[in-house]
This record gives sequence, structure tokens and C-alpha cells, in this order.
Amino acid sequence: MKVLNRACRIAYELSLLGTFLLCVLAPIHGSFTQHFMVAQTIDVSHAKITGDVSTLSPGAYVNLYRFHSAWKSKLGSGLVESISNGEAVISVDPTKMAWPLGIQGQISRGADGGLSLSAGSRLGIQSGHTLNIFEGRNLLGHVKVLEVGAENSTIAPAPFLQKYDLRTLVASRFTVATQATFFQNDFLSGLEIFLVLFFLFVYIFAFLRTRESPFILASHFLKRIPLPQRAVFWSVNILAGVPFVWFMSQFPVQLVLYILKNVFHSSFKMASLVDTTVLSLYVIIGICYYAFLFWSRRSPILAFWNLFSYRKMLPQKNSQERRFLLWALYLIVIYAFASTLIGFLRGDIAAMRQIGWPAPSQEATFEFLKYGVWSLTVIGCLVGYGHSLVSILWGKYVRNLDFTIVGWLTNGLCYPLFGVMIWRITPSFIGLDPIITDGPLQLLMFWMGFFLNIFYMLTIWNLGTMFGLMADKGVRTWGFYSVVRHPSYMLEVLMFAATGIVGFSGGVQWLSISMYFFLYWIRSEREDNFMAHSNPKYLDYQKETRDKFIPGVY
Repeated sequence: MKVLNRACRIAYELSLLGTFLLCVLAPIHGSFTQHFMVAQTIDVSHAKITGDVSTLSPGAYVNLYRFHSAWKSKLGSGLVESISNGEAVISVDPTKMAWPLGIQGQISRGADGGLSLSAGSRLGIQSGHTLNIFEGRNLLGHVKVLEVGAENSTIAPAPFLQKYDLRTLVASRFTVATQATFFQNDFLSGLEIFLVLFFLFVYIFAFLRTRESPFILASHFLKRIPLPQRAVFWSVNILAGVPFVWFMSQFPVQLVLYILKNVFHSSFKMASLVDTTVLSLYVIIGICYYAFLFWSRRSPILAFWNLFSYRKMLPQKNSQERRFLLWALYLIVIYAFASTLIGFLRGDIAAMRQIGWPAPSQEATFEFLKYGVWSLTVIGCLVGYGHSLVSILWGKYVRNLDFTIVGWLTNGLCYPLFGVMIWRITPSFIGLDPIITDGPLQLLMFWMGFFLNIFYMLTIWNLGTMFGLMADKGVRTWGFYSVVRHPSYMLEVLMFAATGIVGFSGGVQWLSISMYFFLYWIRSEREDNFMAHSNPKYLDYQKETRDKFIPGVY
């Protein structure tokens, strides 16, 4: 068992280290990745791209994308054939494309003042088609095709077109712009390889030399650095008030709307009233937050949390009637969450079928493997639920159940059960552009995403029949759970970060992905509180495994 625990520690800590390096290097790598618009489809195997094409040269390869949250893999690659007049002509092999180039065309004003599109019936344009208009990767609106020729078409004028230089616009049949990317920087590629190998060497060297966790050794060193406690307290609580007040003002309104829509089937669409309510709540809660902070000199967040925390030990010995009641109530939990997971499983299998095997590209291969591992993860969860369902036959019941509003919310927020409300009030964590499209960092991103998926799946199977939500089914103390108390939550967050980091093209996306950390932190706090008041063995486990997420740190 010691060997297994040590192997899990190494795997877990290398996951943390690799994701940290990926997050540090990704913005730098993205700043050296160039983006071009596919402005004109010439035929099924040729297209024109626009942008700063002076950095390209004939013979170079560009990667092609229609990038969005549901499809982050590249379409294929294009070979630069010629460059002239600020445009580059690329050629593709249609048999090696995950999706065709599709229809793109440039807009110009004809001699008669009408609007002309550089695409016609030869590319499949028909009268009455609706085309989406892009400036860069931004969707501006859509127009109708009026008349169609072999090479050109006439499109209907639209008021929004008057605001833009027609030469910068591209019309497309797709709702997402088609773009090309190019990365070539030998120095940065070498630096990425060096840093990854250097930190890997330092970790292995420290572990072999001391037989201690390098994370714990580093934490011992950092704890020697004196910090001004009062300054830290005020800085943390003043800054934390901004997202806390924002969440507490947005979430209740979204919860009411969710209940009205899904329980009472009400079509509440008074957007102005909702905006006014949120703004009013933001002001009121903000005043209350900072007044409490400066008046009591205590954390308002901790005070708020303590209002809903367990304070007394839950029953340790249950009557037969209470055992059966807990089992019956847990059936509701199983239905609510297992039905969601079954939907996930169907979606994962459908995604694998859509990609196909062998996958058309390296990115698609890792996407296929990701959905395969996710399927195994869901199956592991369903095994835990299934055990809870049938174990009553041999007298095995849950000890206690967190069947409270807070229990439902803190768990449901990590699932579409309630999580859909979070995604309504936060911007997408996938931006308009892929920032890691080539080079050593792309390989690190692929492999980190793959191994994080594997390790997260293993934490679920590590729990085995103990897996469950809102229930005390016992305490697992070996494997990944000997390293930290919540390895599955941390690895799941890192997994989402690693697989989504390709789209972190701006600060908004980095802030949005932090919502995952916030939600799983809230969930872990509630779980610790519930289990500590439900199972004395968990108190011993907390003393033995002090860290929740990061060994030696937190």
C-alpha cells in the first residue's frame, strides 16, 4: 500500500506542477501565435487568408480552425503557395480535413452601388441563402443573398454594414469565423522544452535525495518567510468582497428564474427588472459586507458560512426506520445526479462517434481519448450510485445524508442541475482564438489534459463503491486520498483548465475558469463540515491528511 500511495503522490504532484507550467507559459506562447482570416474560398482545396501575411513564406504550413467551445480541434492544415497584395493563397488536402473549408467570400461595392460577394453558384451559393458577416473573428450580423452568378453574388444591403470598411469584412455560411494560425519561434520552443525538463529534473532529484515530497519541502521554506498578518487579512477580505458580493447578488436572481422556468414552467422575460434587481442587491449586499468587515473586523464570508454549517454531531447509530428513510431520500439524490451523468455518458459516446477512429488529426485524437476516459469516469460514478441503490439488500446503508438546501446547492452547482445558472452569469472560458496551436507547449497541453483525465478517473475508481454525493458512505484513506483530502475535485479543475487553456485568449477567460476553483472549493468546505460531524473516522483522517488540495500548502 505504501508503494501505491507514493505512486499516487508523485502522479498528483506532477499534475500540479505540469498544469502550473502550462498556465505560466500559455499567455507567452499565445502572444507569439499569429491569426489570419480565411477571407475567400477559391475551391474545395484552395483559399485566401488575410492579415499580416508578411511573416509567412511559401512552403509554410498554417493550421485551420473554426474555433468555439464545442469544437476546439483544428480543421486541418494549409500549405502557403503564394503571397501578394496582403493576401496569401493556401492549399489543403480535402481528404485530410476534419471538416471542409466551406464557403467564405469578400464583400465589395459594385459600379451600381450594390453589394457584391466574391462567391457564387460554383461554391454552392444559392439565392435566399443567409450569410453571416464577420470582422475578424467577431460576428456582426447576417445578410440575404439576392442574385447568384457563377463566381459572384449580390447580397441585400444591411444597415450595420454602413459602420464598417467593407474590405475588412468576410461573409460565411458558418456561425463561427474560419481562421488560420501560425507559430514558429525556435527560441520560445527551446525555452519551453528547457523549463519543462528543468522542473521535472528538480522534482525527481529532490524526491530521490530526500524521500520527501518536494511540495512539502517547498512549503516549509515558504512558511519561514514572515508575512504581515493584518495586512494579509485586510487585503484578502477587501478583494474577496468583490466576487463574493457579485455572486450573492447574481445567484439568488438566477435561482428564482431557474425555479420559475423549470418547476412552474413560467416564461419570465422581464430583463430590465432582473437587471435592476441585481444592481440593487449588489449595492445592498456590498454595503452590508464592508460594514460588517470594518465594524466587527471579522471575515464576512466566514461568518456567512458559519450560519449554515453543521455544529452538532449527527446520529452515529441509526434505527432501522431511520436507515430506510435515509436510503429512500438518497434515491432522490441518485435520480437527480445519476440522470445527469447518464446524459454526460451519452454525450461523450456521441462525441467519440462524431470524431471517429482513427481521428483526423492529433488534436482530434486527444479529444477522442478524452471523451473515452470521461466515459469511464462516469461509469465509475454510476457504480457508486448503483451500490448505494442495491446495498440495502445486504444491510449496507449510508450513515448520514446532507439533505439540506446548502447540501443540494454546493453539489448541484458543479452539475447542470444548478451549474447552468453559473454559466449564465459568467462569460465563456473559451475565447475567440486558439492560443496554443503548435510547438512543444501544444504537446504538453495534450499530454497534461490526457493524464489529468486519467488521474481524475482513477480517483473516482479509487473511491469505488464509496462514491456518492451528499452522503456519508465511509472514509477512503489510501491511494490519491492519502495525498490530499479532495484529489478528485482538484484534478477535475486542473483537467478543465488544461483542456480549455487553448482558448484562454484574454483575461476574461482566465477569470471565468477560476469559477471552477471557486465552486469546488465551496463544495469541499461543505463536505469537510458534513463529514466531520457525521463520521469520527473523518476527524482522524483530517488530522492525518491535513491538506485539501495542494500538499504542504492548502
